[in-house]
Order: sequence, then structure tokens, then C-alpha cells
Amino acid sequence: FGSSGPKFLFKQARLLAMLGCCCAADPCRNDHGSDMCERDPNEVHEENREVLMDVANDIGLEESKSACSPFARQIDAHVSSSPEGVRCKAPRESDAPGSTGGTHISRNEVATHTTVEGSAYTVIAGASLSNDSALPTRTADESSQIPAALQSDRLGTDGNSSTTRLDRVSTAMVHLTTFEGCPELLRGTLLTKVLKHQGCILGSSAGSAATYDLSQIVLRLDAFISHNWAVPRWPKFLALTYHYNVKIAAGITFVVMLVPASATAAGVLPAFHNAAFPVGICCTLLCLPIFLLLVFFMRDIASWLGYKGPAVFLDKTCIHQEDTSIQRQGIEKLGAFLSCADEMVVLYSEVYLLRLWTVYEVASFLALHPISHMKVISVKQAKLLFTSVVCISVSYMAASVLYIFVDIGNEVFFLVLMLLGLGMTSSMRARARERLDIYKRLSDFAVKDCVCFLDSDRPIVYGNIADLMRAKGFVPKDAREEAALQAFDETVRTTLPVAFASSMSRFTFSYKDTLLIGAFAVLPNFFDSWAGLAHGIPMHHFAIKGLDVLVRVLALFPLSFAVMECLASCCLQWRGPREWLVVTLALVVGCMIPSYVWVMLSIFLREKAPRSDALCGV
Repeated sequence: FGSSGPKFLFKQARLLAMLGCCCAADPCRNDHGSDMCERDPNEVHEENREVLMDVANDIGLEESKSACSPFARQIDAHVSSSPEGVRCKAPRESDAPGSTGGTHISRNEVATHTTVEGSAYTVIAGASLSNDSALPTRTADESSQIPAALQSDRLGTDGNSSTTRLDRVSTAMVHLTTFEGCPELLRGTLLTKVLKHQGCILGSSAGSAATYDLSQIVLRLDAFISHNWAVPRWPKFLALTYHYNVKIAAGITFVVMLVPASATAAGVLPAFHNAAFPVGICCTLLCLPIFLLLVFFMRDIASWLGYKGPAVFLDKTCIHQEDTSIQRQGIEKLGAFLSCADEMVVLYSEVYLLRLWTVYEVASFLALHPISHMKVISVKQAKLLFTSVVCISVSYMAASVLYIFVDIGNEVFFLVLMLLGLGMTSSMRARARERLDIYKRLSDFAVKDCVCFLDSDRPIVYGNIADLMRAKGFVPKDAREEAALQAFDETVRTTLPVAFASSMSRFTFSYKDTLLIGAFAVLPNFFDSWAGLAHGIPMHHFAIKGLDVLVRVLALFPLSFAVMECLASCCLQWRGPREWLVVTLALVVGCMIPSYVWVMLSIFLREKAPRSDALCGV
């Protein structure tokens, strides 16, 4: 067709699914069941074409409006696929041998077929179409493993039988990945309810009818939260707030800081003259508390204001925990929940790859979605980030206060920063070991070694895995469950290491994380320095100060963290005194290189503005 990107290709797949469904419609009958063979073929052809063109426009294919567009020609080709122009390749059993009839297609019929068939087609095609903008090529051996429904040269028929496309789609795949016949089971919980009261719902797996009522029937899920109940509540809450709240909370915090900064510049708030030039103190003292307040209570505040937020899947609230009948249906439809989720948020912990349910969830999601839709967040990484932000901000806060009132802030700050650096470098080294442990576990993965909370659930999971492997063509359709489980093991060993490597940051602190830490370290003091505007400090001094802040936040902090982690990740087999030698060396080198650049920059700026020593941070 000529594609303009993966999103456009998805629309193509959806339209082709509709075309196949319409060709599979019951021939020669309208919505009321009356015979239509006596109708003029050209008239039926034109009506069919108009319906399909309208459907194409409804789903966003603007290119199809033109009569000479590729989609218009494709619609014509499928609607008039028989020699007579409007004949369907699936004749009624009551028709005489060789006879065909014209098929009229209504918009309701298209919608009805698309609800069932389109979802199944999207599930199957999504894995191959969404990874790259171009269609992948297959060898003859690979093509032999593709389900017959996808090997046909004509949508709607298999070329040598009257079996419709709807019949050829794997029934197991449809049952596993769609909510056909039970749409009420597709439920989602608002993120504001999951994070309410600091994620108290994440405390235990015990659920009730009240927790089930926290979810509601939805059409799609914004995210599927995959976690282990063996992990305590607070690490999971911090990981979710890190993913959903940190960026918004940081942005709001710095916007709010403009208020006291402007008040200080206008002389409304007090300024202190003990420093080299007048400075305020309000932004330095208020920035961190406001940020933490927003991070931990932002979703509660949003719910009070009526903001609903995204709908996510949480097993405790979206699957009934008391009604065993509804619970069993929800468990069997776990693959359908994964299929209907736009992304997966993995709260990774040490036990994640040891649990049967979580491994099944992540492997099934990757079979239905591209790797880019999976976000892996280590609970240790989130806890380390918040700890680093708090400790470094408090250190800068204490140094600023002591510098104003006692003039000994630099010495105290240097000592505290070195102690924090040792702790952070040790955490970086532990993080490197965690990544190696992930790859080792995945390379030796065996589904039968995974732990299942309830042994009664193990046959269900094994059956779902076997159905998925058969439907995706990894094993023959008549393969036994044992062969399907072995194919699943091999898939996990080859696919998940790449997925985790792509979804997890190469460094303990990503570049965005270092920007956050650096911003909370130096920006509050920069806002407080606006007090000098009310006392005649030249504007170019603030320009120099702003340049210094930008260089430190955008370059020096990230460079320092990167150097420290690269060195701390060396010789991971060393333990004891040798390990502390590596940690100390990484800290010293990681601080020296950026500090040297910083000093050179400060000397340059001091030469340009001799009276701005304090502004340059020296």
C-alpha cells in the first residue's frame, strides 16, 4: 500500500480485517435473512464499496477518501473479487454446485464482524506489524509455521475450501486474547484509586467485593501493572510514583518556586546580607517539602478535584477475589487483559522472575505487543532515586543555611557529599550485579522451576501457555503440552533478555534522573539569589549564575554519575576490601573529572565578572 509509519500500518491491518470479515459474511442474505440473489450485481457492488469506504474513513484512513487511492482500489478488488464482480467465495450449502450469489454488506454487519474478528486479527498481526514500519520477510520454513489463516492469498477464504476467515482464526487464540462473549470481564481501576493513601491497596493480596468494586468496565486499559505480592507495599508505591508522578510533581514544584523567588526579588520576602550578595532562603527551604508533598499526595489531590487519570489493571481489583466463578473466568482471560493494555509496567524485584504468573504475564505481553510498550522499573532503583534526591537536597539546604549565617557551609557540604557518594557508588555496584542476575536467571529459565502461589493455578497457566505457543506458530497445532512448554522456555531465554535490556536503563540513574537530582540540588539556591535584584545587583551577574546552573545540571551531574557507575561496575567478582577500593576509586575519579571542568568554568566566568565569585559557586 505504501506505508507512512507503524501507526498507519495498524490502520491498514484493521481495514483488511474488516474486508476479510465482510467477505466471510453469509452470502445472498441481508440483515433480515431474505434472499438477495435477484438484485443487480452492480448495485450490490456499489453499496458494499460505499460501506467499506465509510468504515475506512471512520477509523482515520483519510487517504481512502480519494476514489483513486490505494485503499479505494483495494476495496474494489475485495468487494468485487469474483469474475461476475460481486460474488462471494463462500456459497451457501443450499446453493447448486458452482452457483454463487451477491453479498450485501451493512454497516451493522461490518461492526459486528469487526468486534470479534478484527480484535483477533489485530492480536495476531500486531506482533509482526508493530515492531517495524516495514513488513518482515519470511523464509519458506518460517512460513510453514504461520497459521493457515495468515497464509491465504485472499482475505476471507483459504483458496481451496469454503471455510470462512472467522472459522480459520485459532479458536484458542480468540478465547485467550479477547473478551468475546464476556465483555463485562474487561475491567480497569483508576490510577488515583491504586495510589490513594500511599498505595494502601498494594499492602496484601487479600481482596473482597469492596476491592472488586474499585474497578469498572472499560473498553481499553492504559497499563497493565505486573508485580509480586511478596514485595512490601512501600517499594511498589515508590516505583509507581516514580513512573507516574515524579515528572509532573517536579514541574509543578519549580513553577510554584517562581512565586517566592519573585517575592524575594521584589523585597517582599526577607533577604540576608551575610553572604557575598543579598540572598533569600525561602525557595531553598520550601522546594523539597513541596516536591515530596506532590509526589506522595498528588493522586489524592487529583481525585478530590475530579481528575480520574488512566485506567490500569491490578489483579486484586480487576479479578474478583471472593466469587470463585468470576475469579476463574478472570484468570482464564488474563491474556485478554494483556491484549487490551496499551503498555505494561513491570515492578521488578528479586522474586519477579521466580514467580510463574509474572513470567507468564511478561512473556505473553511481548507476544502481543512490541518491546517498546513494556516499562521495567526496579523497586530498588525507585527507592534509591528518592533517597538520593532527599539526601542531596538536604545537604545543599544545610550548606546554604550555614554559608549565610556561619560561613562554613562549603566544608560541611563537602564532607556530607563524600559520604553520600560512597553510598550511591555502592548502590550502583549492587545495581550492576542485579542486571547480571537478571540475565543469568533468564538464560537458565525453566517454567517448571517457577513458584506458583496456588498450585491449583499451575494447570491453568500451563494450558494458557500451550494455547499461546500453538496459536502463535511456535509449535504445531497438535503439539503436546510438554512440547509447548519447552518452546515457551526457549522463547523466554531468547526474547526476555533483549526486552529487559531495552526496557531498563543502562545506568542506575538515567539522564532524566540525573537532571532531577541536579535540579533539586542547585535550582532552589538560584531562585533565592533573585533577592539581589532588589538591591542593585547587575543583571549580567544573574546571567552568569544561570549559565553555571545549566552547565552543572545538564552536563556535570550526568557526567559525574556516568563515570562513577562505569568504574563501580568493574570487577564485580571482588568482595571485601578490594570491593571498597573499587568503590572509593570510582567516587574519587567520578567527582574529580566534573569538578575540574567546573573549576575551569568558574575561573573563566570570574575573569569575565570579577565581583561574582559567589555567583560562580566558588
